[in-house]
Amino acid sequence: MGRRFLLGLLAVLALCGATAAGSPPPRLMPLDVDTLIMPADGPLKFKSFDKGEITAHFAGRITLSGTYRYGYNETADDWSVTLMLDPASRRLLPYWKNRPGDGTIWIDNEGDFVRAAIPKAAIDKLRAKKSGSISGHVAIVAEDYKAAIVCDAPDYSVRFISLATMNVAQLDPADAEFGC
Repeated sequence: MGRRFLLGLLAVLALCGATAAGSPPPRLMPLDVDTLIMPADGPLKFKSFDKGEITAHFAGRITLSGTYRYGYNETADDWSVTLMLDPASRRLLPYWKNRPGDGTIWIDNEGDFVRAAIPKAAIDKLRAKKSGSISGHVAIVAEDYKAAIVCDAPDYSVRFISLATMNVAQLDPADAEFGC
């Protein structure tokens, strides 16, 4: 019985040690304007930093999931798509230490995303009334992740590659909210 107890105790201690260790701590990259926090086990790799544009560029493809919103962006006087990331996706991405944001990222090539994810009839209905938005839950494959600072606020974006999964789009009568 003593041997079993000892082996059991060792197994429990090993399990506790593995749990306490968890994932490795994030890497910190101090830059002129803020510090980037990069998940140690994240799939993206730092590529470059543009001081003039205050934008960090990352290489690699990633699957992200969340709720997208497509609507008219009055600030940009154009149609825009944002993706409010699910917590698991958010944990995969680098972010600014002092400007972490709310988990929203922009899709840079919104036309490609819209053609792939939203039925044309829903788009036509939305554009005819120039108010409201279309939203749905989606998982996308993306690349060219960027972490920028615009108007002293975080600005995160990706380039859409393809759909991974999708729920049916829904027309929302409330105006889409975008801004600086």
